[in-house]
Amino acid sequence: MVTAQRISQPLSQTLAATSVITRADIDRLQPSTLVDLLQGQAGIEIGRTGGKMATTGVFMRGAESRHTLVLVDGQKINDLAFGGASLQFIPVSQIERVEIVRGPQSSAWGADALGGVINIITRKEHDQPYAGYLRERIGRYQTYSLDGDLRVGNEATRFNLGLHLEESEGFNAQTADTTGEEDGYEHYSINLGLEQDLGEQHQLGFRVLHNRGESEYDGFGGTPADSHQEFEVTTLQAGWEAELNQNWDMLVNVGRNEEKREDFADGNENFSAKFRRDNLQLEHQFNYEDYSAAVGADVSQEKLLEVDDYDKTQRDAYGIFAQGNFQFLDKLNLSLGSRYDDDEFFGSQATGNLALAWDWSEDTQVGASAAQGYLAPRIGQLFGPFGANPDLEPEESVNYEAWVAYNNQLGSRARVSVFNNEIDNLIAWKNSTNVNINEVRIRGLEFDAQYRLNDWRFGASLTLQDPENTETGDQLARRAKQHGKVDVDYLAEKWSLGGSIQGQGERPDGSEDLPGYAVLNLRGHYAFNENWRLDGKVDNLLDEEYELASGYNTAGIYPEVSLRFDF
Repeated sequence: MVTAQRISQPLSQTLAATSVITRADIDRLQPSTLVDLLQGQAGIEIGRTGGKMATTGVFMRGAESRHTLVLVDGQKINDLAFGGASLQFIPVSQIERVEIVRGPQSSAWGADALGGVINIITRKEHDQPYAGYLRERIGRYQTYSLDGDLRVGNEATRFNLGLHLEESEGFNAQTADTTGEEDGYEHYSINLGLEQDLGEQHQLGFRVLHNRGESEYDGFGGTPADSHQEFEVTTLQAGWEAELNQNWDMLVNVGRNEEKREDFADGNENFSAKFRRDNLQLEHQFNYEDYSAAVGADVSQEKLLEVDDYDKTQRDAYGIFAQGNFQFLDKLNLSLGSRYDDDEFFGSQATGNLALAWDWSEDTQVGASAAQGYLAPRIGQLFGPFGANPDLEPEESVNYEAWVAYNNQLGSRARVSVFNNEIDNLIAWKNSTNVNINEVRIRGLEFDAQYRLNDWRFGASLTLQDPENTETGDQLARRAKQHGKVDVDYLAEKWSLGGSIQGQGERPDGSEDLPGYAVLNLRGHYAFNENWRLDGKVDNLLDEEYELASGYNTAGIYPEVSLRFDF
């Protein structure tokens, strides 16, 4: 079931362009990080300034990184100062599934969802009273990792505890740094969850994901300064789910996301920031044979803490929404929604979406949609110390899309989409100041497919797009006109073997053009018995030299092996 659009529904019935990555997919693909897992997914490109813990941007269908709303267990984690999300701090070992919805989703989530949504659900699944695992992993650059998970409970009470620790010497982040020094990191994480059923109709839940660590990086301009960042990120969520009748569910969630970062150069602190977002969510869901709907409200308060040189540090906002999916005449499917938001800096904003699809056959569907998105300027863009502009206007978008989709009962699926997303008042950096530019237009064709044939698994994604600043005619920074990925895996009873090819075309970044590249990854596993499993992989097998941000190195050939014990 997919929940990223605030209506729980099977993936095959979702009209929006949606991909779901399960825990089984994560174990098969063996990504080192969440960012590695996302890279190459349909419509997604990555920008990263160095190694695994370096600053990372996710561009969905050519939109800005801040245009992608990122949720962890239903809580927004986007940065309050500038809008991006610190995906590099979320360990992939603690993730149960990832839902990716491409295209504006502001009618469901309000601001931040102008380009799409990445919904991350942490591990909490229970299928037996006592279970868990422990895994040890080693790789190049003196990388060492230990992670585990413990799940205990009964029909009424369920508890899980996940732990992750990782450290690495890393590699030299900047190409201009010729000292040969390495930029390593340390990362520690705990994931805690508790669920309690109160009879058959009510459930209480509590979850916390806490990450902390340290990441080294090169000083700006390639100077050999001893620079590093210390980070601490916490997401808290408490909820009540009530089954009011067989067709009506109510959800109440309260949550907090808090992030703190401190930067040091040559032992001296040169920057620190801490922010907190508190929110309350109320939602009613209705599910019938021919239609499903959701109505609800969100209230949030955002605060910048422990920051200097900000004229304002707090923002309050609320929103109300309604979403619905309907089926007519057995073959017509309608999805529509609307939302009203009120922001204390910018007043009110209304957004909507409409999609209509026709079931051409039992497995094939054709459809079209229109959706609006918007993003209010972040506090740092308005009132911060770096190019602040209090006269900024909210960014707004309208996305038109048409598609043909195929889903069969065996788990194979494919979708071809053409889209046109026009973004007005895009906020850009010009003359050392944040300014609105007239318009960005992103046109594209997107292909996403998964195919199963006996023990074989095939996956492919391809995006052909034209991300253009229509004011200047320039291609948008760090976004290629073509990018994609191909996965092939053979899954035997006790072993598997697979590989991926992922690449991007040429794209601009500052005054330079980053060359296109293609990377080959191999992977496999062997299960000795039901308890012991050996995994291994080689990323960037051909040792391709490429950059995801101008002037920053990426990892070379990266072998890794892990041993896992399940109990």
